[in-house]
This record gives sequence, structure tokens and C-alpha cells, in this order.
Amino acid sequence: MSKPDSYVIGEIFFTGSVDELSSRLAASGLRNSVGEWAIRLDEFPTAFEIAFVGNLSPEEPYHVHGDGYGMELEAVALWCEKLSSCLRENAIKHDFVHCTHDEELCVYRA
Repeated sequence: MSKPDSYVIGEIFFTGSVDELSSRLAASGLRNSVGEWAIRLDEFPTAFEIAFVGNLSPEEPYHVHGDGYGMELEAVALWCEKLSSCLRENAIKHDFVHCTHDEELCVYRA
């Protein structure tokens, strides 16, 4: 298993509130904690959050950011797939990417 630095970045196109998105994620099996402006995915082994930026970007109201530094690429990819699957299950459009500093590893889109 390889452990180069990687990260996850992208958008979730959901017009509901932070609490509503949090509830949908939890109902689909992704435990999370809600802060004032972000949802932290609790079971992810790294810093992974969904931040509300709708006041700045109403067309793309939620920003995904995940840190995969020092983690196996396969482990980060597994968590990306879990999030994407949960969003698809809830018919929530999204577009985020798992990448290293040199290459795009996988795009998660629905």
C-alpha cells in the first residue's frame, strides 16, 4: 500500500440546511458532527469535512475538503466512495476529486 500525500476537494450541490444534509448523511450510515458552518465526518480516519459556503457561492453551496496526508491512497479512496455512495443514495449531486499534488486519482460525480 502506498502513502503519498493526497487530498480531496470539490462541491456538493444541495440547497438544504447544514442540519438537513447532516441528517441525510447520518440516516445513510455516515455519522457526523455539525459545527456552525461545517459537517465533520466522524468515522473518517482523517480530517474530512463538508463546509457551507452558500453565502459566497449559492450555485455550489457545500465545499468538500479531506486530508489524506500520510494515509494509504486506497483508504482515502474507500472513504471517498462511501461519501459518494451516500450522496447518490440521497439523490444529491456532487463533484469532488481525490488527488495527489501531481495527479488526479479519481473523480466522484453524480
